[in-house]
Amino acid sequence: MKGGKQKVRIDLKVSVGGVPIDFSVDVPKGPTTPRRMLPVFRSVCGSIVRTAVSQASDSGREVSCRAACAACCRHLVPVSAAESAMLQEIIQDMPADEREIIKQRFSQAIRKLDESGILEQLNFEVAPTGAEYHELAIKYLSLDIACPFLEDEACTIYSERPLVCREYMVVSEPENCLRKNGKPVEAIALPLVASKALFGLEKEANGKDWIALPLALNQAESEPRLSPGTAIATQFFNKLTRSDITKAAR
Repeated sequence: MKGGKQKVRIDLKVSVGGVPIDFSVDVPKGPTTPRRMLPVFRSVCGSIVRTAVSQASDSGREVSCRAACAACCRHLVPVSAAESAMLQEIIQDMPADEREIIKQRFSQAIRKLDESGILEQLNFEVAPTGAEYHELAIKYLSLDIACPFLEDEACTIYSERPLVCREYMVVSEPENCLRKNGKPVEAIALPLVASKALFGLEKEANGKDWIALPLALNQAESEPRLSPGTAIATQFFNKLTRSDITKAAR
């Protein structure tokens, strides 16, 4: 289901801690869904990450993430309902043999989560936060469950990866990310978090902000609620900035 073809430009400038960030995105004017708005959310996320990375570099801290450094691909990755639908579409469009391999990996991940007792914790009604989330994330990492889309330590859906994956940038040694050497992981703090804005938007629409990526294929399909793209974008920016923004469209 696609939104209307006509688009409008939304320009927004925000300042967080004295740091200016400019956003300029084209959004459908007609009815659409958060799933179809993912390119917009990714664009916003990219602007935030680039700003934060530039700031870190200016202070002498360089991102240490490199190709084949895939420790984070074994972390707990929260995804929104929109991203879950996107992942289902990606798998459905794969050749039959590839699709079967990926589905088997999802099943194996769920089986391992179930055997460890973590699956029950991931089937939450209220999403864990703070110390509860941190404890759950550490337990998840200890299981060494690779993302089903990981091949030879590389992401096979890199251009379509979830917002959370895009936001995770570290400046500490890559091996620290496995949390086995006792050394801390220093991630770049983002001034705004696009993934949380999307989770908040989804919670209002569906009653649940996120699910763990291995559970994405179990996400029940529902008829997407159509809303004007400008309305979805405004809701997203309101949650991103925690304020009632005035959009500038042309």
